[in-house]
Amino acid sequence: MTANGHVKNLTEGRPLKLILMFALPMIIGGVVQQLYSVVDTLIVGNTLGSQALAAVGATGSTIFFMISFMLGLTNAFSIVTAHHFGAGNQAMVKKTVVNAIFLSAICAVALSLVGIYGARPLMELLQTPAEIINQSVIYIQICIGFSVAQLAYDVAAAILRAIGDSKTPLYFLIISAFSNIVLDLVFILGMDMGVAGAAIATVISQAISAVLCIIYIIKKYPIFHISRREFRPDFKQLKLVTKMGVTMGLQSCFISVGEMAATGVINGFGTTVVAAYTTGIRVEEFATLAFINLSQAFSIYAGQNIGAHKTARIQEGFRKIAVLIIFLSFASMALIFNFGDDVARWFISDADSQINSVVSIAYQYLCTSACFYPFLGMILLYNNTLRGMGELGIPLMSGIIELLSKVGLSIILASLFGYSGIWYAAPIGWMLGMLPSLIRYHQGSWKKRPSKITDAYPE
Repeated sequence: MTANGHVKNLTEGRPLKLILMFALPMIIGGVVQQLYSVVDTLIVGNTLGSQALAAVGATGSTIFFMISFMLGLTNAFSIVTAHHFGAGNQAMVKKTVVNAIFLSAICAVALSLVGIYGARPLMELLQTPAEIINQSVIYIQICIGFSVAQLAYDVAAAILRAIGDSKTPLYFLIISAFSNIVLDLVFILGMDMGVAGAAIATVISQAISAVLCIIYIIKKYPIFHISRREFRPDFKQLKLVTKMGVTMGLQSCFISVGEMAATGVINGFGTTVVAAYTTGIRVEEFATLAFINLSQAFSIYAGQNIGAHKTARIQEGFRKIAVLIIFLSFASMALIFNFGDDVARWFISDADSQINSVVSIAYQYLCTSACFYPFLGMILLYNNTLRGMGELGIPLMSGIIELLSKVGLSIILASLFGYSGIWYAAPIGWMLGMLPSLIRYHQGSWKKRPSKITDAYPE
């Protein structure tokens, strides 16, 4: 199969080196991507105050819920593309890309409508404090109403990663991140647009990365040069990809619903706790970035190798990445305990009267959650490995267990111990949700997947 650019065949060579070289741009890209939300948080928190910070923070779970299904679809495109690329089937790679374009266009329209008309009902359902709900609604309507930019980038990046190119999405994310910083300053400080300015800056920055990524794909990858005759949906494959995408989308939705439930409970404790939780989440996103992206990279590695019928390479790579992820989770835990409160303080203006309360509560959340990072790392690795091989049922069950645990325990523990009890809901969900995936992987029945993939996606 011919291709230019930064294509990487993950079915040959030393597994650990391959995965690390492939994952490194994804990890750096994850850091850059977090800058979107972090820059918003830093500028909003330090210029507009903790109330505006809480308004942006309160939207996190709602925005994740709205885009979670789309994330599932893009992951499905990536996995199916990786299967065909690993098998050397160029025709099916093209079909997958065409189907991704058609399906994503339909979803982009639907998502925009949900964001514009569903923002206020969802924020009211979550009992968002009255003093911040209007700002929260505006932020969601802008970010989700124009989410076609994010979706376009996510689809393009997912397809590139499926063929082993994890560098190109990083380059355009860096450009986008700098654009976001400049536009935040222009819209928030220069034009005094408040929370709406932060949302507009994010949307424009996402559009920049999407356009650049798509232009690069067209110019650099002959494998994606699709003729007019080829540019039509393949309904047989589209049905299979949609089924996989719906399953993976539901998994993402379960996680987001759990986050929304926790946010709804947290909102009941007032603006200070909401701001603290927002700050804690921002810090944690960086603390867990390495092993999150390693597990996602391993999903592509598993996808290419299952397509190439190389199950032994999957097992070898899994053992080595598992050791690395556990090490990284303990390293992140140590960093949180030693520097978590100092980092949390960066997100709040020193002039804010609530800074000490916000930082104290955020640090308590971070330390509680960090104790369970090894379980988070391993549930991500098990589930991403199974998804990469097309084993979707057990990860879906894992997501259901996580959902039920987080929703139920958020309510129960909050009533018993106050807001600090909520911090244990997600970690307990990680431990319980990991069990079915752990059993499924070590049971070994997934080794029959190569023949099933061949049957599922005939030419």
